[in-house]
Amino acid sequence: MTGKKIIFSPAILAISLLFSACFVQFDLTRLPPHADARNGTFTGTAAGWLNGVITVTLTISGGEITAAAITGEHETPGWGITAMEAAEGLIVTRNSVDFPDVLARSTVTTRGIESAARQALRASGATVP
Repeated sequence: MTGKKIIFSPAILAISLLFSACFVQFDLTRLPPHADARNGTFTGTAAGWLNGVITVTLTISGGEITAAAITGEHETPGWGITAMEAAEGLIVTRNSVDFPDVLARSTVTTRGIESAARQALRASGATVP
């Protein structure tokens, strides 16, 4: 092996980073009900990518988040849009509005989703840290 050089191509490095970023593991543990939340549909908004608005609408029944709908202006197809789609299921599955970056490279969108979801949960009367 003497004299051989290992060459890292920028393209190979970029592809490997892309694939590693796409395989984020989620904690799917369902959290306890929000006992102080009222039943109904509640909406929150927050800033998203490029000063767009992210809107999160939560449906709550018996303290459980039974549905989540997320829309956003100016979100990037493939990153922000994918994060919004993933977050809808994650919020319902975990019964929580707290989650890590849903998809790497979508931090602004993920934080906007989390902020708007917290606002919607607070509107239901639930105690949200």
